[in-house]
Amino acid sequence: MSAVVSHRDDTRPATQSGSILRSAGGRLLGDASTIGTIAIWEILGHFRRPAAYVMLLAATLVAGWHFSLLMTLLAQGRVVPLRQADDPLSQFLGPNVFLVFSLMLIVPVVTMGMVADERRRGIWEMLLTSPVQPWQVLTGKFAAAWVAVVVNVLPWICCLLALRYWPGIGLEFDRGYVIGGVIGIATISLSLCAVGMVCTTLCKAPFAASVATVSAMIGLLLLSIVPRAMLHWHIGEAWMSVAERFACWEHLARFSTGAIDPSVICGHVSFAVLLLWIACQATRGHD
Repeated sequence: MSAVVSHRDDTRPATQSGSILRSAGGRLLGDASTIGTIAIWEILGHFRRPAAYVMLLAATLVAGWHFSLLMTLLAQGRVVPLRQADDPLSQFLGPNVFLVFSLMLIVPVVTMGMVADERRRGIWEMLLTSPVQPWQVLTGKFAAAWVAVVVNVLPWICCLLALRYWPGIGLEFDRGYVIGGVIGIATISLSLCAVGMVCTTLCKAPFAASVATVSAMIGLLLLSIVPRAMLHWHIGEAWMSVAERFACWEHLARFSTGAIDPSVICGHVSFAVLLLWIACQATRGHD
């Protein structure tokens, strides 16, 4: 009889750990379902607005203008660049003027109303009183903003794919330009959208959120110039390597050459998570 009791006692820890794992798994699936529902709702709401298609049309026109310049350069004859980053095909999905300033306009427009506009209309307070947690709402809105930004960058990707695979006149070039550029844009957009979420959380009006986001992105742009300035002024390589870790547009330049660095991807994901945590804390303190 004592042996049976001891056997039952031994099975209790395993049963308890299994129930804890099932409970954690169910909670995780529930959170993912809630975040996914919010993200889908925000994406559908975004593309119900005419402004979304006006912005997409503007992005397509800018991408077409940039593509025409690329075709002009290619028609003059491709010159072997001294550096891979100087190749026009590599720069097309890299940190060029057209793509950088397009993202600096797209991200504020997409993120400025995520929280600030709902707070102005009184919807945000209703969300906070619902069973949904603030971090779930912010994560879902962040995912929706990221998808909207990537959709607006698709014209650049489509132009390069058309150049590569257009029947009869397709130009042979390294596919790494396309793959690296796409991964780089998607990675950089994580950090930029997270910056926009923090700004829209801290501001009461959408216009103020857009101005704050543009200012923060200008700061990131200036930060990307620091490594080149340090190289010009012959500052130590150790300090330059530290500055390069925070130069997001330099990361995009590296990705656009086909050099995919997992550590850079993890760094941007961690940075986005940190900013979302700050946005969540700011939401609790603000409301």
